[in-house]
Amino acid sequence: AGTGDMSNSNPNPLADQQRLAEIAKANAKTWAAIHEVMLDNRYSLKETFNIFDSGGTGLISKSEFTVGVQKMVPHLRLDEDACGCLFLEADTDHTYKLSYAQFADKFRPPAPSPAVGISH
Repeated sequence: AGTGDMSNSNPNPLADQQRLAEIAKANAKTWAAIHEVMLDNRYSLKETFNIFDSGGTGLISKSEFTVGVQKMVPHLRLDEDACGCLFLEADTDHTYKLSYAQFADKFRPPAPSPAVGISH
């Protein structure tokens, strides 16, 4: 005991990177699916936020988020762990609550990449 056993460390950081990339890709698909449901139902972003914010507090808890995701995109059959990953991705200030701004940020188009080789 106490001999510096490293059996808990992952010997393959590439596998970790691949797993994180898979999670990011799955999360992106889920956000896109939620956005599609919003558009199909003509929900505004605020209306969608309010669906998730079932307690009406102005903040979305992890449990409210899970229920909201499962309600909005039931065909994806996301479990609590998958919803938790999605929630943590959006919870950029690590408060375990999503503000309207954090929620809205997930539906903004990505900023364009700077053009390579063009000077301003």
